[in-house]
Amino acid sequence: MEHPNAIAVSRRDIARAMDNLPRALTDAGSLAASDKAAFFAAFCDFLNDVLGVAVPRDVVKNLIDKELDSARMRLLLLCMGFAASAHVLPAARRAAEALQGAYDVPEYLLKELFLLSFYMAKVVPADAVLAHKDRWEELARKVLAILGIPIEGETAAESKAILANLDSVEMQKLSSELEVVIRKQIQDLLAAEAAAAKPSRE
Repeated sequence: MEHPNAIAVSRRDIARAMDNLPRALTDAGSLAASDKAAFFAAFCDFLNDVLGVAVPRDVVKNLIDKELDSARMRLLLLCMGFAASAHVLPAARRAAEALQGAYDVPEYLLKELFLLSFYMAKVVPADAVLAHKDRWEELARKVLAILGIPIEGETAAESKAILANLDSVEMQKLSSELEVVIRKQIQDLLAAEAAAAKPSRE
């Protein structure tokens, strides 16, 4: 969902952001891609410091421990690097602020970003995202769509159609039922973790 006061991002900025991802995020051997504690710290810093979204750290830690593997962590690191790029960051921060009027932002971002990692990791490894233009553009456009960031020179309908055309053939084979199941699993996990964490904060 695009927001009326959103800052648009140009296609050139999308390409620049994906071309200049830090090696600490793209390298398969990086600590954040292989160690859950390091990933947890990077992910919370991204949401808190980059997007300005306060997240329940205990819930996030348990969710990462239970649900993420290295392939999914690498894809999320690419998402984080893209959104934190100087070419995208002003739009990402404005979008995160705008989301607060319509969503429980921490829950929404956790669900959507984790869903994206689950969905893509099944068919598109991080190395393929980095190596092929269609795949990195697909990932970038999906992140922009989650945040509600428009793309310069495109209507919302045009951006949606372009993303549909970019969607990998393998991705299209995944049924909508699978997405519903994954989304429900994430929602249930978040609810369970939040309920378990609540007594310890009282």
